[in-house]
Amino acid sequence: GRYYSPELKRTYRITRKKNTLRLSFLHIMHSPLTSLGNDMYYGEFFGGNILRFERGTDGKMSMLFSREGIKDLHFDKR
Repeated sequence: GRYYSPELKRTYRITRKKNTLRLSFLHIMHSPLTSLGNDMYYGEFFGGNILRFERGTDGKMSMLFSREGIKDLHFDKR
C-alpha cells in the first residue's frame, strides 16, 4: 500500500516481491523488511529503521517510522 507523511509531503510504498515485504521510495529505493513481530518491521537503508503499522479506532491503517533521531514519524495509508 501507499503511506503518506503530511510532515514530509512524501509517499512511501510497501510492496511485496517474492514473499518479501519492501519499503519503496523515490522510485529507486527498495529496501527488504524483516518482521520483528507485532506488526513491526526492520529495514536497513541509510542506517537501521523500524516501521510499525497500526489500525486506528476509525479502522484506518497508519505507519510509524523510527530511526536514529526520528521517533514515530506518522504516515497515513492512502
